[in-house]
Amino acid sequence: KLSLRKKVNFIGIFIILLFSVILFVKVLPLLEAGKLEERRGKLRAVVNSVVSLIDHYERGLRKQSWKTDPTQPKNIEEAKARIIENLRHMRYDKTEYFFILDGKGKMVMHPLKPELEGQYMMDTKGPKGEAIFHDLVLESQRDSEAFVSYTWQSKYSPLIFEPQTSYAKYYWAWDWIVCSGVYTQDILD
Repeated sequence: KLSLRKKVNFIGIFIILLFSVILFVKVLPLLEAGKLEERRGKLRAVVNSVVSLIDHYERGLRKQSWKTDPTQPKNIEEAKARIIENLRHMRYDKTEYFFILDGKGKMVMHPLKPELEGQYMMDTKGPKGEAIFHDLVLESQRDSEAFVSYTWQSKYSPLIFEPQTSYAKYYWAWDWIVCSGVYTQDILD
């Protein structure tokens, strides 16, 4: 027969364990989902700001803005070269970057992996078989934007692969998909 004190201790331990299980099963996943949604919103905002700059150049070309402002690009090739050069060196949150694909899945610009530029990426698979670039291109063309989750090489080591989510925005006038991603681990830290 258990004493009253032992029963109270047992009930207290049971309540603490039950609360811990509820915390880990229900609350923490909600917090993680909230962090992921917050980060997705930030990804959307930074990529859309780049697309706004591209659109500014496109509208300037159509209006022939270079006639009154000689700093403006005179043709689409010059405008694209400016965007590529700016994005190649641009970072946000210290290490995050942008990359660009064209509508056929060719890598236009990747600041960390310039050896990929000019390569057809549609058949490239992630380590778990995900059709990463295929999904980024086709889903963003279909819906004008897309979030794609996959596993990719860590930015810290070529031997480590981590879950990542990327946002892709399709800019139809140039047939470009502007993308940026974040490693899921960076969100949850």
